[in-house]
Amino acid sequence: MAFNVNDFRANLVGGGARNSKFEVQVTNPWVSTADGKIPLLCKAASLPALTAGIIEVPYMGRKVKLPGDPTYEDWTVTIINDNDFAIRDSIIAWYRAIHPTVDNSTTFASTSPALYKSKALVRQFDMHDKLVKTVTFDGLFPSSVSSIELGWETTDTIEEFTVTFAYDWWE
Repeated sequence: MAFNVNDFRANLVGGGARNSKFEVQVTNPWVSTADGKIPLLCKAASLPALTAGIIEVPYMGRKVKLPGDPTYEDWTVTIINDNDFAIRDSIIAWYRAIHPTVDNSTTFASTSPALYKSKALVRQFDMHDKLVKTVTFDGLFPSSVSSIELGWETTDTIEEFTVTFAYDWWE
């Protein structure tokens, strides 16, 4: 097939998806006061990968590959920190409600995962701000909150931190 720029342009619907046109919404089941700030201050996220496990079954000197269970890698977002530390503090409170610092018992009323797991959404928009894709993470909870690096040489930057979430699946 010969290259034809008109065929290329005709197949690039909407001018192509842009990685800067997105919004992240995380629902914090423990401290929800900063949930409304996350869509505004979430600087980076990702649409998740899809990976299936492989089961190798030996048969007469050969290995036959069969599809195994899906695996879902952790999901990381980058958040711009504000002077009130509202997002960071609320996520740390959620984490500590699951894993208290002093005693080794949950702060939630029971150990039911339904109490501490939540949902998150990633919405992708086109160049006209029309919603074109939504990914929902189910069974989400924070597994780590990164440090915030401080230094006198970084005068013209705003603090950022990353949050890594574990989740059960995405749709």
